[in-house]
Amino acid sequence: MFSRIANLFRGFLSLFISGLERQNPRALIEAEKENLRQQIARFNENLANHAGFCERLLRQVKNLEAQERDYAAKRFDSTAERIHYSAERIDSTAERIDYDQ
Repeated sequence: MFSRIANLFRGFLSLFISGLERQNPRALIEAEKENLRQQIARFNENLANHAGFCERLLRQVKNLEAQERDYAAKRFDSTAERIHYSAERIDSTAERIDYDQ
């Protein structure tokens, strides 16, 4: 019973709004233009956030690759214990590079 009354109320409200839209289509177009501007601004903001995230990842990969080269270079002029430690660091660095890429 209440759902039928609610449907009737929604129908009358819909007819009223449709009539207003028919009387003033320019206001409807302006509202849609403003909505589009807001969506474009939100898109640009998210695009900038994504670009910053990509730059951070690229910088991190570059730093990890440099760190891997340093560890590889230090491996040859160290004692056996340091070689083992460097090898472990190289492996973990390589895993992080693979994960980041």
